[in-house]
Amino acid sequence: MAEVLAKRTNPHAALTDAETRGLALPAERRLVLRDPACRGLELRVAAASARNPGGARTWSLEVKVAGRQRRFTIGSYPDVGLGEARKRAGRLRAEVLEGRDPVEERRAG
Repeated sequence: MAEVLAKRTNPHAALTDAETRGLALPAERRLVLRDPACRGLELRVAAASARNPGGARTWSLEVKVAGRQRRFTIGSYPDVGLGEARKRAGRLRAEVLEGRDPVEERRAG
């Protein structure tokens, strides 16, 4: 599914709860809203599909691990709010800086 970056009034301003609440589902594809206050944190908003008739909103963190770009899913919005998503992203980033790769650890079981 192709992604489109969301157009914001001020792309350098931190995301707000009001902005994330008011974000409508796109008609097609996926919309990505990045949070400049937390490097790598994104709210990914997917259009309705046969698999997800109500669309989907998920928080993720994009970060480099051992030279590879990785995306970690943090949780679904609104179950995980903006503040909690920032906290979880910070913890994940700290793990990566310690040399861990949570994706590989999960795969190893």
